[in-house]
Amino acid sequence: MRTKVYDNFKEGIIIDTCGVSMESRELKAFVVLAEELNFRKAAERLNMSQPPLSRLINQLEYDLGVKLFTRSTRHVELTGAGLHLLKKGKDILSQMEKMEMEVRSLPRMKEKRLRFSFSHSAFHSNIPRLISSFKEQFPKVEIEIEEYPLNSLERFLKSGKVDIAFGASDFKDSSITRMAVQTHELGIMVPSESPLAKKKFLKLRDLEGETLIFHGKHENLGFQSEFLEYLKSKDVHPKVYYKKTKESCPRLVTHGKGLLITSRSLVHVKEGASFVPFADYSPRLKIFASWSLENKSLPLQMFLNFLEERSLVPASDMDYHLA
Repeated sequence: MRTKVYDNFKEGIIIDTCGVSMESRELKAFVVLAEELNFRKAAERLNMSQPPLSRLINQLEYDLGVKLFTRSTRHVELTGAGLHLLKKGKDILSQMEKMEMEVRSLPRMKEKRLRFSFSHSAFHSNIPRLISSFKEQFPKVEIEIEEYPLNSLERFLKSGKVDIAFGASDFKDSSITRMAVQTHELGIMVPSESPLAKKKFLKLRDLEGETLIFHGKHENLGFQSEFLEYLKSKDVHPKVYYKKTKESCPRLVTHGKGLLITSRSLVHVKEGASFVPFADYSPRLKIFASWSLENKSLPLQMFLNFLEERSLVPASDMDYHLA
């Protein structure tokens, strides 16, 4: 069993490093001694006496199985292992201090609002449930949800009018990053009265001569041309209808105007339509959370941490972006 030395130095958080328990007070003691290279001065900075400091360093070296310092009656010097730990240790302590400050500031944070933008597909994912769960954990954070035009989202994310945009979009601005939060199986949405609705699976050949409904050409995110090129490579030639600005793709399907490639979750809520997966084609639609790296909002950082812990997106061989 380890001998714990508390003295006047408060107990720290445990850091697990490859099975070794490195306590934050040991790490802090190491960093201060590495900076001072003098036990007396380091002990003064840590508000402790020299013997407990020596025991902390000895315990740390014992746990790690390496010498961090070489000592003589006149000199204290870092070993190669000590030099390596110093850089990493400073980074860890800095992150811990930042985390502590953030957690302590939660009750006093001035900005308590999060503004989300949802694409149509994101509305029918599990993301609204994740937001509800977040709201239960942080009831004082105000949540605003809007659906903004795609061509405005990049500007709104940059300006802070929107904190996070949920959808499949990929933005060109390098300051906007994203994280995959959910994936959907893609297939074909067909009118319930269509003979295709009776099929358990569709083959690409079934799309020959059928009309496919796509977003307007000005909204093209790459998926339309990629999918059509893929069909062409399989010698399948469908017709294409590009929806007009005020038209709804699912509604066009239910009115018999054509077929729509979409996710299963979007079809469940529509009457008069069925979802049929592909038998010989396995595309996936990923829903992303996108935000600006320039946005330093504390509620945003809290939500991103929450989202990262709760979101598990399985890998897929074929991922497409579909608005």
